[in-house]
Amino acid sequence: MLTTINFFRSRKIERIDYADIILFFEKDLKCKVSYGEEDVKFTYLDEVFNLEYNFYITKRSRVTNVAFINPEYVNIRFLIEVPVVLPEQASRQILQVIDSVCNRFDFCILYDGIKDVEAFDMLKLMNYFRYYKIILLKKYS
Repeated sequence: MLTTINFFRSRKIERIDYADIILFFEKDLKCKVSYGEEDVKFTYLDEVFNLEYNFYITKRSRVTNVAFINPEYVNIRFLIEVPVVLPEQASRQILQVIDSVCNRFDFCILYDGIKDVEAFDMLKLMNYFRYYKIILLKKYS
């Protein structure tokens, strides 16, 4: 199971330059970048755990409840898919990368465990993953 974390940005700050995101992922995070008709995919390799994670810039929004989101934020059609069933250390490793992306570009996030856009909070996300893992383990065991 994957959890999709969508990135948002305040309307009060200047618009995001996607070229900056691409350059950051290519140069700073050393991601493999692939261009498709519907998205740009950044494959991040966690060298400590030998796991890959995909970030996407999408042509269309994948947020389903956009009408209920605080209008102060704009969906920039940028997201990451994170497996929920990971060891806690591996989860923490990718969440640190997400934190650095949020800090670098002034992003906030939205995922299934919350109702509205909010600032990145590693502890809250770790608790969400822990809770979701328990539900999945009960369901499939």
